[in-house]
Amino acid sequence: MGLVASRPPLTVWLSQGGVYGSVTGRRRSAARAAAAASADELAGLISEGPSSDESSAEGSSSQADLTDSKPPVPLESPVSEGGDDEGAVSFFAAIRIPGVLPFSVCLFFAKLVSYTFLYWLPRYLHSAAGYSPSQSANLSTLFDMGGIIGGILAGLANDWTGTPGIVCVILLIIAIPMMFVYQAVATVSHQLNMLLLVLVGLLVNGPYALITTAVSADLGTSLRGNAKALATVTAIIDGTGSVGAALGPLLAGVASSGDNWTGVFVILMCSDAIAIASLSWVLRHEVRAILRRRRERLADVAANERP
Repeated sequence: MGLVASRPPLTVWLSQGGVYGSVTGRRRSAARAAAAASADELAGLISEGPSSDESSAEGSSSQADLTDSKPPVPLESPVSEGGDDEGAVSFFAAIRIPGVLPFSVCLFFAKLVSYTFLYWLPRYLHSAAGYSPSQSANLSTLFDMGGIIGGILAGLANDWTGTPGIVCVILLIIAIPMMFVYQAVATVSHQLNMLLLVLVGLLVNGPYALITTAVSADLGTSLRGNAKALATVTAIIDGTGSVGAALGPLLAGVASSGDNWTGVFVILMCSDAIAIASLSWVLRHEVRAILRRRRERLADVAANERP
């Protein structure tokens, strides 16, 4: 009876239930309104996109991240031309390059002739032509002046024709009779001696200058299309020529005993002949290339003339 008596009347429960119901309804309405406002704000932010300051900051930070992520490039690592990272060629690989051996042998004998003139020409002028030591020394410089002219002309001819073997062979062929003439008539006239010295220097030193410069560079860069063999090829060709430069004056000293200068000139002319023979393979190859280019030009002209 006590429990029943303590229960509030029905009207009180109803009134309290109405209050609770109204409060709960207001809370639900407020929550729905807040959710709708949040959805509208989110849609507005998506449609407007990020602000310029924020986007620049984000771009710079992403760029910094990308930059920091790149691996460091070592300073010591050389970058090879042509994109290949192979090492330099060996001595035996360089010597097997077509043209290296023929031009090395040719330079051996060309330097033999050139350095024999360089060291023994003043003595020849003094003993055979009767010049004083000072006159012999001054006159022998004309041989070097002719060598300067010969090097320039040989380079121009090589650039114009693109056939260094043919240029060297032509100069060496003319040098042989010119040395014979010089030995025969050098004592006849002072002016003729000067002229012949310039001509002999031009013909002897022209091939020597061409082989040690342009030919060595062309052969050194002919392998793989880069300069990996340039130093090795140049060393092989010029080193072989230096052996001839040391041997020539030695042979001249032995052959000129008793002022027998005819034997010296025979050695020089034979050396030029061997130099010519050493370039026979190069000469044949270049002549074939010239003939092939001429046939191709004639074929192109004939094709263009057809209606």
